[in-house]
Amino acid sequence: MAPEVASSNLVTRPILPANAAKQPSRFDPLTETSSPARLIKPLKPPFGDILVKLDDAPSRAIALYLDFDGTIAELVDHHADAAVDPAIQVTLAELQHLCQLAIVTGRDPEDARARVELNGIPYAGNHGLRIIKSDGEIFAVRHEAQDQIEAIDREMVDIVAGVPGALIERKHASRVLHYRRAAPPDRAKAVAALKQRLRDYPGLLLKSGKMVEEVQPKIHWHKGFAIRWLNDHAPQTIAYTLYLGDDRTDEDAFVQLGNAQGQMPGAGILIAKQPRPSAAAYRLPDVPAVAGFLTALADWLKSRS
Repeated sequence: MAPEVASSNLVTRPILPANAAKQPSRFDPLTETSSPARLIKPLKPPFGDILVKLDDAPSRAIALYLDFDGTIAELVDHHADAAVDPAIQVTLAELQHLCQLAIVTGRDPEDARARVELNGIPYAGNHGLRIIKSDGEIFAVRHEAQDQIEAIDREMVDIVAGVPGALIERKHASRVLHYRRAAPPDRAKAVAALKQRLRDYPGLLLKSGKMVEEVQPKIHWHKGFAIRWLNDHAPQTIAYTLYLGDDRTDEDAFVQLGNAQGQMPGAGILIAKQPRPSAAAYRLPDVPAVAGFLTALADWLKSRS
């Protein structure tokens, strides 16, 4: 089917990545975490365990995909207050010219780009539903649930009106209930109310994150498909993919990477202070540790040039 061009820079397609059929059979796109869980070991300086795996890959054939909140920016009480760690900001400007860099986030891609302040790299936002390509063109996955998203928005307004501290984040393709600042009993009340009302909207699904519940179209797409799409559209064939993320939605990307049949060569790095079940291969404890890893990666890539 030919792409449907909605405007000069917006393309919507009911497509999957070219290699979607080769994905791991254990993968279920409508679950938050679908791989066999395993506790993973921490990744420590000088990071030789992972850098040695990149030896055979040309630098520009290495993809580095980064989540935003909790990975390159500290988690904050209000999503609008998030900012990239200053040390990471400097390193990203270097990495942009050393590998295939992209941001893969639940935020709108326009929002992420404004905070990262780097042009010329892709921003896969809305968990991959909306992607700003490196040339500025927008790729959006087509869905038929926009009317339902607008309707659930009105329901969510009613919910947060009765929950002090809760708020709604409005994205192009989804709505998010933030309840980090609500009292613990009110958090459970808000989530229960949203789940109850969502039963009337068969075209929508709910994904849980850190103190958030996100209402999305019920379609065959997520961060795992997004990184495959990014690799398919990279300027050269990707030999190895690194993906860093901290949340449950990042598991869809982690499960795509490894040595098993259907996986892409690469590794997922979970950002978590304590070990927990994950499809990632490695773990870094926090955002400052991410800063240290990215600096080491940039230095290693520069040493090969």
